[in-house]
Parts: sequence; structure tokens; C-alpha cells
Amino acid sequence: MGRDFYVSNDPRIYVNAKTRNHQPFFIHKSIYYDGSILGIFPKNKNIDIYELKDMLNKLDWEELGFVCDGRYIFTQKKLENVILPEYFKKFI
Repeated sequence: MGRDFYVSNDPRIYVNAKTRNHQPFFIHKSIYYDGSILGIFPKNKNIDIYELKDMLNKLDWEELGFVCDGRYIFTQKKLENVILPEYFKKFI
């Protein structure tokens, strides 16, 4: 028996907690994820999730402090508290 997680059919964007992929955010049909893959569930259900994913992949995550030794390192807490540019407001 593993740790419980939020189960939903709502659209979401996934990101690996640690990766060297320069486009770390992706969409997948699976509804399952764990601590090594984080699920981002936008509160606004009327957005274009593919556009949001692409915009997240275009951000300079190194400048935002998410890259160490060439590897992207994402945590739930850091993603919850990151200050995104103004143009992300349309997704709120």
C-alpha cells in the first residue's frame, strides 16, 4: 500500500522532479503520478492546457533557480511559490 495521491480526470501538466530534458513539462493521458513526477492541475478549467505547457517549457528555469549542474530540479513547494511573468495571468 503506497501513499495516497489526488485522483482526478481533470486536465493536468506533468513534470519530472529531476530531469535533463530542456522541455520538462509534458501532457500524458495517464492519470497517475508520484513523487518523481509532479502533476500540475490548473484551477481554471477553461484554459488551453497545451498552450500553458508550451509557455512553461519556454521559461528560463535556470534563471528562476531550478537548474543545478545542468539538471532541472522541481519540487511541489518550489513550483507553488515560483513567481511567473505577468503574461501567465490569463491562465488564472
